Amino acid sequence: MTSKERTRVKNLPKRKPEPAEPEQLELQATQTAAVLTPAERELIGTRAYHTYAADPAISREAALQTAVDELLPERRVKINYGNISHWVVKLWQQLDEQTGKTLATERRGGAPFKKVTILKPEPAPEPVAAPEPVAAEPAPQKKKVFWKPDEAEQAALEAARLMVEDHEGKLSELAALRQAQINVLPEDRHRTLNQVKVVEDVIERVQQLMPIVRRNLARKAQEEREAAEAAARIEADRIEREAREAREAEERVRAEAEAEKARLLAAEQEARERIHAEAFRSAVAQEVQRHLDAAPYTQLLGALAKKVMGDFMGELVKEMRSTMEKQLLGMVDELTKPAAPAQATPEAAPTNVVDLHKPEHLNIVVVGIGNQEYDQLRKDFFGSVTFKQVKVLADSKNGQTAQAMLEAAKGMDAVCAMHHVVGHDVKVAAQTKLKDMKVPYVAVTGNLRDLRSRIKSALSGEIPFECAA
Repeated sequence: MTSKERTRVKNLPKRKPEPAEPEQLELQATQTAAVLTPAERELIGTRAYHTYAADPAISREAALQTAVDELLPERRVKINYGNISHWVVKLWQQLDEQTGKTLATERRGGAPFKKVTILKPEPAPEPVAAPEPVAAEPAPQKKKVFWKPDEAEQAALEAARLMVEDHEGKLSELAALRQAQINVLPEDRHRTLNQVKVVEDVIERVQQLMPIVRRNLARKAQEEREAAEAAARIEADRIEREAREAREAEERVRAEAEAEKARLLAAEQEARERIHAEAFRSAVAQEVQRHLDAAPYTQLLGALAKKVMGDFMGELVKEMRSTMEKQLLGMVDELTKPAAPAQATPEAAPTNVVDLHKPEHLNIVVVGIGNQEYDQLRKDFFGSVTFKQVKVLADSKNGQTAQAMLEAAKGMDAVCAMHHVVGHDVKVAAQTKLKDMKVPYVAVTGNLRDLRSRIKSALSGEIPFECAA
């Protein structure tokens, strides 16, 4: 019963006694005709009309009784359809005209709905001796069904679910119970639910269960939503992981290719140096042999060895040995003396010249470059230069960067600093403490390209790293 209908019932006018009409003489003894006012009849009949139209399984009398129980529960009126059909027919015919339906004349499992005409009582005929009744076999009656507690609980729970899912609010508790017993109970446990009062306890349980069912449905929807979000996160993590693994695999392949390239370059450099060393040794051996062949003491030694014996031979050998040592030392000085530059074309350049000042490996500290530039340097000089990185710290004014540079410079071949990035503390430390450590300091005034060019020059021996005087 809605609040609007409850207010309408509360504001109904009080019933006034009406004069008895001839056609109502036989209805004076019934309770219904005695307690319902015309306004109450219109309200009850209209509500029963809509209930009867919404539920095809309900009878006319059950629809009227349900309307009375819902709208006037405190009156406890018992409906007898045969006694009130005369005004119900009129009201329902008017409602049919308004709605376009035919409920007033609809046949629903019985005779059509017709107006009942009440006639005046006729005089009773004289009693006639009736024949003795013949005993007839009584028709089997359906056993009345009473729900067990667990069956009532199942029906109430299902009815509560149906009412919670009925967002339009068209389903009443009684209609929900009728549908619920069809959904959850066997057919032999169905009840004829025509009145609210026969299942008041079950309807009360339905009202108690509705908040619980509503919370359960909300929690289930929340769990489904959270499960969907978790599945989406798992899928996103999987896609990200696969992309990361693909990037790592690509980086590994690239690193292996670069390592293989560096290995081949190192092997080629080693072979070239080995060829140069062998050529150098061969050239030295040939030059020594040429000087020995041209020396006059070899012939003199051979002649004297035949004629001179004893002590004279020993003294002569000592003298010859001293002469040979002097000549060999002079020959070595001549070979190690730097040759004058020759005007030779690239085609005539000697292939056995070795740069004795070219370093095989360098250890360099770089100051003032970022991580990306540092990684690029390591790749460019892989296998030939070992780097240490010193970043310019935020508190460089306190000498932290200079201290880090001095610590990293121990045992290194040189320190290369980006002149436009490092602070005054680094420059002062380079001129004092770094100079005392005998570690060369190179100030690079350009960018990473200039730093790379300077390191290449040092590796090739063109411009070696040297300490400032």
